[in-house]
Amino acid sequence: MGFSAGMSQANLLFDHGLELNEEWRRLYDLAVVINFTYEFDQRNAIRAELAHEFKGSYFKHIYQYVDGQKYGPSSFSALFQPIGSSSSTGTRWYENKFRYVSIPVLYQYNLDRKGNYYFHIGPSVGYLVDHKDNYHYRFPEGFTRWDFSAIAGIGTCLPLRDRIAIQINARTAYGLNSIKKDGDVTLKHLTFSGLVGFQYLLD
Repeated sequence: MGFSAGMSQANLLFDHGLELNEEWRRLYDLAVVINFTYEFDQRNAIRAELAHEFKGSYFKHIYQYVDGQKYGPSSFSALFQPIGSSSSTGTRWYENKFRYVSIPVLYQYNLDRKGNYYFHIGPSVGYLVDHKDNYHYRFPEGFTRWDFSAIAGIGTCLPLRDRIAIQINARTAYGLNSIKKDGDVTLKHLTFSGLVGFQYLLD
């Protein structure tokens, strides 16, 4: 049983896995994980987790007012319904942060018999708690509540004393489903995380 926390780098994937580089910027935030690991033998284990994490990105909105009407460069302009400006033209970055409570269930293979070094892989199910669009936390109607991801990562668990060890994990999570409800745009999460924490070694 253990606890870890660290930094996650999040972004959104558009349509066929093409990352939104020109109009989107990566989001960095805190991830917190509680884990329980059950070892079947010296090599094989199951790692179940409860995670509080943020996903999303920053969105670059370029707007222009013509006869009182606001226009953007593409359909992405209205994707998160950003707040406009009174100026005639301009550019603004908007924070689009999705807060999830996730449950990953991972197969862990220990690279040594002591379990000091390992890799893990498996699915994760996330429930959307709320969404922040720069100023307010809310749940927009255009997004789904559930996020399904595939996780792959590596880690180490180094003993400090009899039952206490320090754990360090690095992983990536790739979204399997689109978080957008309608079919005009496909949006999937992509995150990279680095976590550091403590593990209590049970018998």
